[in-house]
Amino acid sequence: MKKREYTLTKEGYEQLKKEYEQLSEIDYPRVLDQMHRARELGDLRENEAYHSARNKLAMIKGRIEELELILENAKIVDKPMNNGVVGLGSSIDVSINGKRYKYVLVSEQEADLANGKISAESPIGKALMGAKVGEDVKFEAPSGTIVYKVEAVA
Repeated sequence: MKKREYTLTKEGYEQLKKEYEQLSEIDYPRVLDQMHRARELGDLRENEAYHSARNKLAMIKGRIEELELILENAKIVDKPMNNGVVGLGSSIDVSINGKRYKYVLVSEQEADLANGKISAESPIGKALMGAKVGEDVKFEAPSGTIVYKVEAVA
């Protein structure tokens, strides 16, 4: 069976690698220690500290496994050449009704809308991929069709 390949920008790869190191080297051992200390308090059936630490440990372990899979199967893409065409890693200025927005097109593993990083797999990301400066880009949002004008690509 062919393994899934995860396309990431260099910055995204480094960010996921830092998260992996934080979780595996600091958070996991710390929560494991909390769980062991809570276990020493006695009856586990009503020991909320133990159950909380155990649940937190399971979530951390799941994220560590997910990050290992992504990092082991990552394909790092170079930032696209500044040729005015949107690609993975591009910084894009778009406008709608005179209001400008700035985005960076990234993989779904790197997406962080609060910081202007949109997934290339999202409806807007798919619509922007391959667009050129000056083009109008349409995509379907839950509120209906939205049209952005591509103002700049870097």
